[in-house]
Amino acid sequence: MNIMKFILENEIDRKQCIECTAIWFHFSNGENTGYYRLSPVAPESCPVCKPLDEDLEKNAVYTVARWMNE
Repeated sequence: MNIMKFILENEIDRKQCIECTAIWFHFSNGENTGYYRLSPVAPESCPVCKPLDEDLEKNAVYTVARWMNE
C-alpha cells in the first residue's frame, strides 16, 4: 500500500507540455525532490521544454548527467 501512496502523491504534481508529448513530474521521496521529464523527444527539440530544461539544469545541485558519470 505504501508504494501506491507514493505513486499517487507524485502523480498529483505533473504537467504535460503544450507543444510536445513530454510530461513533467515534480517528484518527491521524503527529503529528495526533483523534476523529471518523460518523453521520446529530446528537450532540445521542443521550444517549450528547452528553456525549462536549461533553467532546471542551471539551478540543479545534482543533475542526472553528473549522477550517471559517478
